Amino acid sequence: MRDEHGHVLGSVCLDDYSPSLVELVSLAVHPTQQGRGLGTALIAAAVDLAKRRGYPEIFAVSFSDSLFQHCGFRFGDINRYPEKRARYARVSDDEWTVGQKHCFVMDLRG
Repeated sequence: MRDEHGHVLGSVCLDDYSPSLVELVSLAVHPTQQGRGLGTALIAAAVDLAKRRGYPEIFAVSFSDSLFQHCGFRFGDINRYPEKRARYARVSDDEWTVGQKHCFVMDLRG
């Protein structure tokens, strides 16, 4: 997302693991733009794109519990996504113990 001058205000990505599994990743909003609804808008755009691509659900791992719950996600069990656990395992053994990350899930079929 950019402003009228081309400055980046925020971004979000989808990381597809397979035709049936997609993760919302790299959600970021510039510090000067936080609190203005851009995170919510970026999540909505990512969810819409995932729906249009035909994914049955989308998940995210984040510290931002209230934001994801506000956007319609529910708490999920990261153990349902061994692909994600395997990626974290390759990066660092302590990835799950740093902070309080939670898994969030949204069903896209309805």
